[in-house]
Amino acid sequence: MILAFNLLTRGAPGRIGRALRRRVFGRALTQRVAERIRVAHETVLIVRKGKVVYEARVSDITSHGFMVRADADIRKRDLIEIRLPVAGWIPAQVRWTGAQDGQLGCKFLKPMAPEDFEACLAVIIP
Repeated sequence: MILAFNLLTRGAPGRIGRALRRRVFGRALTQRVAERIRVAHETVLIVRKGKVVYEARVSDITSHGFMVRADADIRKRDLIEIRLPVAGWIPAQVRWTGAQDGQLGCKFLKPMAPEDFEACLAVIIP
């Protein structure tokens, strides 16, 4: 059914198509995979295309992604790597950018293993 609906709304402009899908399928499409954990962790990230290193501050994290603020020229869909305690450098893709203070929403290319995520949180959250 989802495939049929996607085919029907394919021609609809981005926001309209997404709005139609949300209206038909309810909140199931907008729910998060995992609960966000608020943190305040200073780190660095690298934009893969230019190998440029930026200072960043992670403000929330899950095993599937994170929100970060960085004074950087980073766009939606850019591939980056972020350095996290215990896990080291983890590749991610920018899913959205905010208009305020260099805010970025990123998704890990591969979700963190539960044991790595727990160990990382143990260091990030004192």
